[in-house]
Amino acid sequence: MFNLSILLLSEIAFCLVAVIKKQWRNNNISADAIWASYIYLVPFFALTGLIAYSFVKVNFSLEYFIILALWLTACTTHNLIRIYLYRFQSLSEFLAFDFFFSTLLMYSIDIFYFSYEFSIGSLAGVFLVLIGSTVLYQRQKPIENVVEEATKRLSLKHLLGSFIVLTLITAFSTTMSKQAVSMQDPIFHGAFANALLFLVFWLIGYKKMGASIQAGSMKRTTIYLSCLAMFVGSLAEAWAFKMLPLTLISMAGIFVPLTFYGVHDFYRAEIQFNIINVIAFLTILSGFSIYITAVLL
Repeated sequence: MFNLSILLLSEIAFCLVAVIKKQWRNNNISADAIWASYIYLVPFFALTGLIAYSFVKVNFSLEYFIILALWLTACTTHNLIRIYLYRFQSLSEFLAFDFFFSTLLMYSIDIFYFSYEFSIGSLAGVFLVLIGSTVLYQRQKPIENVVEEATKRLSLKHLLGSFIVLTLITAFSTTMSKQAVSMQDPIFHGAFANALLFLVFWLIGYKKMGASIQAGSMKRTTIYLSCLAMFVGSLAEAWAFKMLPLTLISMAGIFVPLTFYGVHDFYRAEIQFNIINVIAFLTILSGFSIYITAVLL
């Protein structure tokens, strides 16, 4: 029960981070300014890395630094794209589209490289997620109280193209991350790599972050809360990965955010509360359920 509580804590913490970033994007704060605000996490990751360095064997090879540089470039890029897309859709829609394209890529890799045979049920669940998220996006209303240029909607073709690019870059980033971890102590690598990542984000967006703070569109208390949630979520997630089966973590990573985001989106009118949108949201939920059931069976 304790481990399940830690898993739930990690998911709620990351959902809180996503909600804060979404509200910042709705206020027309740039993606690089948002990521720059996590500079306050760098000392904590640096301290963790220093402690790990004192107790574990560290590998500072040229190959490791090349892999780290590739991961850093890909990770910076796909995270900036993610925050950019937050501006044009609700959190529920983003979660659904991200799941659809990530799963299709996973299927493609498994089929062509590992001769994996997936069930028709799991594929049906994936396409139900696509149908529900597409309906929600097509019926989305423009966000109010923002400058006109920021309310321009992406066409569905542009949105889908962006997610294809995002999925490919994310897959490359994940591959580089796994390769780097295989060459380095995981605790030291996690702390060292994240400290570098958030430092790069700050270098990219510190001017815009400062301007947003001075304008009052980003409040320091909210920045500190988001950083705290990110740090707590990272620690809780690491514990959950060590103590719980991956299947349970994957299920929580789908249903907890979807429930959290659904409540947020309807309450904040990111998704209008009407019968068609409710059915579309339930279609996404059903698609996730069918997919998980098919995979487990």
